[in-house]
Amino acid sequence: MQADSTGRRRRSSSFEHDGAVRETAADASLCKLSASQLGYYVDPFVQFFVPTPSRRMPIINRGYYARVAAVESLVRKFLRAGESSRQETKKQVVILGAGLDTMFFRLQSSNVLRNCEYFELDFPDVTMQKVSTIKRRKPLQKLLGLSTAEGFMAALSSGYTELNVPGYHLLPCDLRDLDGTTTKLEVAGINRNVPTLFVSECVLIYMEAKYSTQLVAWAASYFDDVSFVLYEQILPDDAFGRVMMANIKARGCDLLSIHDFPTVEAQIARFIDHGYEVAQCWDMNKIYYHFLDPAERAMRERLEIFDELEEFHLLQAHYCVVVATKLASSPAARAIAFSDSDA
Repeated sequence: MQADSTGRRRRSSSFEHDGAVRETAADASLCKLSASQLGYYVDPFVQFFVPTPSRRMPIINRGYYARVAAVESLVRKFLRAGESSRQETKKQVVILGAGLDTMFFRLQSSNVLRNCEYFELDFPDVTMQKVSTIKRRKPLQKLLGLSTAEGFMAALSSGYTELNVPGYHLLPCDLRDLDGTTTKLEVAGINRNVPTLFVSECVLIYMEAKYSTQLVAWAASYFDDVSFVLYEQILPDDAFGRVMMANIKARGCDLLSIHDFPTVEAQIARFIDHGYEVAQCWDMNKIYYHFLDPAERAMRERLEIFDELEEFHLLQAHYCVVVATKLASSPAARAIAFSDSDA
């Protein structure tokens, strides 16, 4: 009976944690809309996913600008990698735990996904929410090439949780179930021979290390040419980190693997030790001051009165971006590498 009770408690705790993690998708969209409405970056699509807008504090708006600008810049660099005026290379982008993210629609409206298959993976109830929003919003359907109700219904499967059209695949899955995730990707047409970029924004950190590590290692073994862009928290054990951890724990979504990869060095090792020839990790202060475009950054810094600079630097020191590539000689490796001359 004792073992039975312990098992039920663990399942209940895991279920509650999963639910809290799913709720972060809505919170991220709220923050992104707040930053977008104030002019930190242009996103005409995020409004469709936020029923009740709410302005966030300047430190949050600036932090989300840095996050969105950094990740999207790296994705765009990957998409341009190895391209010439004579030939365009087929590519794939896989967004892990995509939530309600709108990067696909921004990139599609910029016409940079002509030769790319774009995959978004998340829990079924999150993908169902995204499908529901797309169904109600013509601008989103148009960017997916869906002009009729019949066409939209034909693209749906898995009980309104999955959407597949040429160039875009919204797939319901649990990333901890590697076999199930692989099957979903294969049925949707993933190609192991095409240069592929995985993107994880505060996703792997919510998984136990054994699950995130098997996913990272699987990608290196499955694809001929694969890269990773990862954004997540670090440094849980200093004073600020302990406060950050307590705040996140209070929301019910513990960072289950932050103590496994707590530093820049540990983040690099998680990729180098599992099949990636090159990996770099910069904290978000370094990204903010040495990777983001200085002129654009200066413009954003004039958008709001900002008297939280010291706290902003502390917060940014506890987030990082990792870029890793299986093949050091690949065009993708050169494209997404951080330049030491900028540091």
